[in-house]
Amino acid sequence: MAQETVKITINGKEVVAPKGTLIIEAAAQAGVEIPHYCYHPHLSRPAVCRMCLVDVEGQRKLQPSCSTPVQPGQVIRTDSPKVQEAVREVLEFTLINHPLDCPVCDQAGECGLQNNYQDYGLYNTKFTLPKVHKAKVQKIGPTLTLDAERCILCSRCVRFTDEITKTHEMGIMQRGDHAEIQAVKEVNNPYSTNLADICPVGALTQNDFRFKVRVWYLKHQQSICPGCARGCNIVVDHYRGEAQRMRPRNNNAVNQSWMCDDGRLLYKAIRNEDRLNAPMLRKDGKRVAVTPSVAFSEALRLLEKHAKHTATQGSASVSNEDAFALARLLKMMQAPVASSLRESPVGWEDDALLRRADRTPNRNGVSAFSGTEEFAVRLKTATLALVIQEDALPERSLYPQLAGVIYVGTHDCPTARSADVVLPMAMWAEYEGSFTNFQGRVQRFLSVVSAPEGVVPLWQLASRWSEAFGGKRYASAAEVFRAMATEHPLFAKMTFDGLGEIGLCAPSADQSKEA
Repeated sequence: MAQETVKITINGKEVVAPKGTLIIEAAAQAGVEIPHYCYHPHLSRPAVCRMCLVDVEGQRKLQPSCSTPVQPGQVIRTDSPKVQEAVREVLEFTLINHPLDCPVCDQAGECGLQNNYQDYGLYNTKFTLPKVHKAKVQKIGPTLTLDAERCILCSRCVRFTDEITKTHEMGIMQRGDHAEIQAVKEVNNPYSTNLADICPVGALTQNDFRFKVRVWYLKHQQSICPGCARGCNIVVDHYRGEAQRMRPRNNNAVNQSWMCDDGRLLYKAIRNEDRLNAPMLRKDGKRVAVTPSVAFSEALRLLEKHAKHTATQGSASVSNEDAFALARLLKMMQAPVASSLRESPVGWEDDALLRRADRTPNRNGVSAFSGTEEFAVRLKTATLALVIQEDALPERSLYPQLAGVIYVGTHDCPTARSADVVLPMAMWAEYEGSFTNFQGRVQRFLSVVSAPEGVVPLWQLASRWSEAFGGKRYASAAEVFRAMATEHPLFAKMTFDGLGEIGLCAPSADQSKEA
C-alpha cells in the first residue's frame, strides 16, 4: 500500500513528503538545511534548543521544525528575515557562557556551533557580563573526556544513555545559567563513543582521537565495520595514508547512526606490529623474506603437485569476492571445497543493540562457498594445507604426512610461523569488496588506504593461481562480483555498483531476521 503524501512549499519550492514527516526532515529531503542542535533522527525530540525555528504561513509564532509535522498546503520559509533574526538571537544566547577556545578544541572544523555562527551569526554581542565557568577536561570513562564549559545543553547525550543504551550515565544538574551536563557515574557502556559523535560541539570528545589530527586534514571513505556479523556502516577518516578513526554512518536497516566502541578501534590493526608485510618461505627451519613473485610461484608449485589432496580452511573474515575466487580455484584444481568455517571468537557481552555474538563480518557470504566437513578431518588424508586468515594449524607436527602448508593472511600467528609459504593479503581497508551480514544484506566496502607494496587481496591471488589451472583471471572486484552473481543465487540480480551506500538484501535471505 502506497504511503500517503502531502504537498508543501519550502522557500518557494513545492515539495512532496510522506504524511507525518517533520518539517526539518522534509526540508532535508528537499536539500534545505535547517540549523539545529537538540534534534537527532534517532532520539526523542524535546525541541529545547530553538535553533530550528521556521516561519509557517498562518502561524502567529515561529514553529520548531523538529517537532512540527508537515500539513497539506503548508507554506514554509526557513530564510525569512524573521527566522534569521531568531536564529541569531538563539546563537547569541547559546554563546553567552561558551568559551572561545576553538583553536585548541578537537571539534573545530566539524562543530555545529562554529559552523552555524559562520552561516547565521556574525553579530556584535549585547552581553557584557562575565562568563559562568564550569568543569573542564574530566575523564568520565575509558573512552570519553567531558568539557562541561563547552556544553550547550542540547541533551543529546542524556537522551542517548536513557533511550538507546538505557544505562543512564548522563544528566543535567543545577538550573539557569549554572545548569551543567555531568556524568552521574562512570560512562563505560559498550557504545559510549557515540556520545562524542552526537555532541554538536566539543563538550564530549573521544579519548582515542584527542589532539591527534585536525579534522580539516582528514579524508573520508565509506566502508563497513569488520568487527561482527552486524556489518555497521561506517566512515573511515584517514590522513597521509593512515587511518585515524572510524565513525558510524547512517543506515536505518543495519545500525541507524551508531556503532560499538570495540569496532571503532579496529583501524589500529591495519598497521600493528603483527601485520604481515612481506612474503616468506621456510628454509632450513627459518622463515626468509622473499619477493612476491618467488612466494607466489612456490605456492603454485605446491598447489599443482598436491591439487586433489589439498585441505583448505577458509575464513569468515574475507570478502564475498575472496571466497568465490577461492572456490573457483579449488574447483579448477579438482580439490575438495573449503572446510566448514571455524567458530567465531567469543567475548562479546551482548547482542541487545548492535553487537552480534558472531564476531566475523562475512559468515553468511563465505559459508555459501564452504563445505560442512571440519578442517581437522580433511587434514588426516591431505598432503597440502591451504589456510586462509585463520590460526587453524598451530601444531603442524600432528600431521606428519603434510608435504607443505601455505598460509595466506594479514597478521602473523602460529600457523603462519609453521607454514612453508606465507603470502600476506590485503585487509578490508585496503581493497574493495563486499560482506554479507547476518540479515543477508550484501554491503560494499571501498579501499581506504594503500596496502603494503606487493600485497594484494585474496581474490587476486586465487584468480592468478586459477589461471594456471585453466580458469579465469579477474581484473577487478566488480568483475568477480558479476561472475558470482551469475553463478550463485545468494547474489542473483545484483551488481557491485548497484549495492550503493546501504547494500541490498539477498533474494534468499530470511527477511524476518532481527534488524
